[in-house]
Formats: sequence, structure tokens, C-alpha cells
Amino acid sequence: MLARAGVENLNLKITYASEISAESLFVPWIKSAFEAIGVTVTVQAMLFNQQWAAAKKDPANAQDLFIVYYWPTYSDAGADNLYSLFHSSPKPFFNLSYWKNAKYDGMIDKAVEITGSDRAGAQSLYSQAMQILYDEAPGLSLYDSKAVYVVPKAISGFKYNINYPFSLFFADWKPAK
Repeated sequence: MLARAGVENLNLKITYASEISAESLFVPWIKSAFEAIGVTVTVQAMLFNQQWAAAKKDPANAQDLFIVYYWPTYSDAGADNLYSLFHSSPKPFFNLSYWKNAKYDGMIDKAVEITGSDRAGAQSLYSQAMQILYDEAPGLSLYDSKAVYVVPKAISGFKYNINYPFSLFFADWKPAK
């Protein structure tokens, strides 16, 4: 397929954060999959802050694939995930796929604006924006982390927070009576 598309001698550079063990486990699989179709892959492990700085400094010469272990910073997935990961900006902010789509950006901007006053309207815009992401595929999610907790019966009221699987919040728990 690559040859039919006129692509020959394709070389990709993948960077990942060396301190995140999950990334080091996935990168060899990604490299192997590309090499199986004739793509040469160079992998560079570096500390996340170095990876981040290099990707933002010079996008034209940065990595081709930026492996990132990502979690939302707050619970509005649309405003956080969809904006942070894929909204374009003049200089790279968090969208390190460097993808740009004006229609997508407009939908996300409008959804963020109305999410507090028109939740259904915002959700509709987020859904349409996600369809654009699906169709154009500027990024790929490899897996979703989940944490397993063992909660003693002496503690009641524990609730798993899907947005923060590795953080425990104790504000709502109470000792069992």
C-alpha cells in the first residue's frame, strides 16, 4: 500500500518518556508493526520534560510519533481531552500531533463556551468533533489504565473516580460504624 501511494524509504522517529514503564513496553510493538510493512523506525527514550521541550521547540524537526501517557486534568472530558490533545494553536501547546482542523477547532471552542449553560448542545458538538477525530485519526489511544483498590469493610463511601484512576480522594469516605 505504501509503494502504491508512492511512499518509499519511509523513516519515522518515535520518542517516549523513559521514566514511564508502560510506554517502554508499547514502543517495541509499535516499532515492530511499522518495520513489518517496510518502515524504518528510530526510537528515542528521554525524560518526559526533554521530550516535551523538543517537541514544542521545533515541530518541523521533532518526532513523528510522540508517545504520551495522558490523563485529564479535570472531569469535563470534552473541554479537557478534546481541547488539550487536538485543538490547534499558533505554537504547539499540547497538540503534539500538530494536527490542524478549523472545523474541529470551531466545534470545540463553541462546546467549551456553552458546556455550562447548554450541556446537551455541548455534548452534541463534542460528539461531532469526536467523529472528525475518528475519521482523520490524528492520534491513537493504546489502552486505558485502571487501578484496582482493595477497600477494607471498615471504610465506607469509597467511590472510584474514572478520570483519576491512580489518585485517591478521601473527602467522601467515612469509617464504617
